[in-house]
Amino acid sequence: MFGASCILVGALAVAGCGGDPECTTIGCASQETSNAQGAQGGSGGSDNATVPGGDLLAGEPTGGGSRGLEDSQVCQGVSVSAPTSPINVLILLDRSISMLESTDPTVPGAPSRWDAIRAALGSFVNSAQAADARVGLQFLGLMLNDDCAVEKYAVPAVAVAPLAANRSALLDIMSTTRPGSLTPTAPAVEGSLRYALALAQRPENAEIPTVLVLASDGLPTECGRVGTDGANVASLSQVTDIMRSYSKPPLDAAGKPTQPPIRTYVVAPEGESLNARQLAQAGDAQAFILGTRTGAGVDLEAEFLDALLRIVVKPLSCEIEVPQTAPGTGQGIDFEKVRVRFTGANSQTVTEYPRTDGVVSCGANAAWYYDDPLAPKKIVFCQNACQALGAGDLKVELGCAPQRILR
Repeated sequence: MFGASCILVGALAVAGCGGDPECTTIGCASQETSNAQGAQGGSGGSDNATVPGGDLLAGEPTGGGSRGLEDSQVCQGVSVSAPTSPINVLILLDRSISMLESTDPTVPGAPSRWDAIRAALGSFVNSAQAADARVGLQFLGLMLNDDCAVEKYAVPAVAVAPLAANRSALLDIMSTTRPGSLTPTAPAVEGSLRYALALAQRPENAEIPTVLVLASDGLPTECGRVGTDGANVASLSQVTDIMRSYSKPPLDAAGKPTQPPIRTYVVAPEGESLNARQLAQAGDAQAFILGTRTGAGVDLEAEFLDALLRIVVKPLSCEIEVPQTAPGTGQGIDFEKVRVRFTGANSQTVTEYPRTDGVVSCGANAAWYYDDPLAPKKIVFCQNACQALGAGDLKVELGCAPQRILR
């Protein structure tokens, strides 16, 4: 009842090959390319692909010095967007002093981490894609006399409410708040999860998922357990234990959770990627690592916005049906030439999900496999791939060789 699920969205987005929108088989792509080369007087030694018997994976060498077909020659796409749906999101935002550091010290005038995050939050709360979300905000570090009191974090700075009613409050508090604390991660996470659980237990939220988003640029620095020597030790394991107790609560005699599981997503810079993934695993959710696309910190604003949108938008299906014949032509499909790609709504970053042999081969890979490799009826996404699908467009492209992950 409480677990999040991936729900089928719309119709299958099918792409074909070649310049003809109705061309969706390997044979017609090869024929079209040969005809085009003949019309141009092309022959051996040109840079154009000679595809009969070759691989249609765009950009890969086909032998003899020629290149594979470009995407515009091979694959054409029709996209479907993931819809939004109600979700309760509490953002726990780090306000430690390190958030005042530049997003990119090598670029004069680059914004601070705080200013980039503030701008991203402004774009998020005004985004049409987040319109159905219910969003609240708490700060990691309250700059009070006792920043280690769990109960203080159980009262958010802005309570979770529909964005239509909450937008001004969120924008106002971000415009008047500045970093300046240390990093009391454990009590902040526990108090925020305590609030999130109480929210999830309200009758009106029985069918609405509630999640925590921890956005932090560093490790805990205070408010840890007291050791045998009386010293205060702030540790990552303490935080993971707290997250796990909420994301995977005990089961009752019927095997159902005794309370609604609260997942914790983690957003962190590249330098904290290992710790972020460990935390997200404990939170039974996903880690979003910022600064990995181009290596430039100035992308922090766009990447943080993209992470938030991917969290609040209902995931695309973990399973989608594949056609048995090519749309428009009725020709048979070469199931070894099917490619799956996803384009992020905000970042426009294109990710190809490779094909693997089956669920046992998924592991930690964000990949997909056929329900039956001999007679495919469905494309099934591995768990990590399904979790990564959010706001954006999914394409299933026919006539295009996929990347492969082999056992």
